[in-house]
Amino acid sequence: MLHHLIKVPFALILLLSALLHVGLIIYGDWHDAHSPLKYTDIDYHVFSDAARFVLHPEKSGFAGGWLAERFGLQLGDPYCRSTYRYTPLLALILTPNTLMHPAWGKAVFSLSNIMISLQLRSLLPLGTSMNFVTILWALNPFPLNISTRGSSEALIGLAVISSLYFLQPGTLVFSAIMLGIATHLKIYPFVYGVAVLSWLARGKGWRGWISPPALLFALTSAGTFFALGAVMYSIWGYPFLEQTYLYHLTRKDHRHNFSPFFYLVYLTHGSSNSRISSLVSFVPQLALTLGLGVKFGQRNLPGAWAAQTAAFVLLNKVCTSQYFMWYLWFLPLVIPRLRVSRLEGMGLLALWIGSQAVWLAIAFQLEFQGQSVYFSLWMACIGFVISNAAILGRLIMTYDWDEAVPVVKTE
Repeated sequence: MLHHLIKVPFALILLLSALLHVGLIIYGDWHDAHSPLKYTDIDYHVFSDAARFVLHPEKSGFAGGWLAERFGLQLGDPYCRSTYRYTPLLALILTPNTLMHPAWGKAVFSLSNIMISLQLRSLLPLGTSMNFVTILWALNPFPLNISTRGSSEALIGLAVISSLYFLQPGTLVFSAIMLGIATHLKIYPFVYGVAVLSWLARGKGWRGWISPPALLFALTSAGTFFALGAVMYSIWGYPFLEQTYLYHLTRKDHRHNFSPFFYLVYLTHGSSNSRISSLVSFVPQLALTLGLGVKFGQRNLPGAWAAQTAAFVLLNKVCTSQYFMWYLWFLPLVIPRLRVSRLEGMGLLALWIGSQAVWLAIAFQLEFQGQSVYFSLWMACIGFVISNAAILGRLIMTYDWDEAVPVVKTE
């Protein structure tokens, strides 16, 4: 079936993808109206409420930045919505949820998915089927579900893939701008900058890291990030910094998740050591992700970015299934360059799924049966990390890194 599917014209694949997105959005509205178990992600309601607060300030809920106060901007504070831990830019993008239709945001996220498909099609390595992206992204049920439920991850993915797309002669500035935007939306993409600098410095030694192209990229991407931050801070003040960035640095989330660090945070929750335990994961996480960027960025950027993302997610102090989206958009670019047999590929996939299945089985006992299985769940987290680290190591070893340029235009 898949063999025949990839022969379908790409335009029809995109049309089918768009229809599936629309259908799932419509189904989600119907499902939410008829079932106590909602299709729409709770985060989408958080986004929508924040956007509504921006448009309709409540008492004492006006934007508190110096620019807003000086010019009397009648903008509300999105952080009046508790658990909104994102940039106000996302709330601004979703204001049509209040002005036009509550499904506006889902449509934006779905359109981002489709635009990612278009860019991935142009970034596929030479000799790869143009519709290879069909199976791994455009018709992948996981991105379809995540976006139509109202997760904003597709916006980040669009910015990241756009940055990779523009890494060509003459468009380096656009690539840097997109990376700056991606980092503003979610801080983790900054690690990709190290890989880009490594690629720009290839063949030039350490002097290449301060070459004009490298400085241009670094200054433009950092400038974009800080410029957006300055605008947000001038309007919404310190709450923007606290909720968008600082909160995630000192986050003390003791709820169970795939990260092995959850157990340390759980044991020290409420104690004087809780802040230390919440920061301890950053050292191995940053050391590995930045190291991978330096080592492999100069050889093949899609592969380096994919490896960095997998390592970042694996060692993040909070790791949920939603974060797997962060490396899914790289799969169409890296899988064609993996030199593994079908049998080994199936084995690695089984290991990835199996390590999650073990964790889910124990998490079910904790979440739904009320059993105190925190230590067993922690051991499952350790197994998940070991399994995924082994998979990542094997994929790095079998990846064809012998491509000096970051992308190859196929048209």
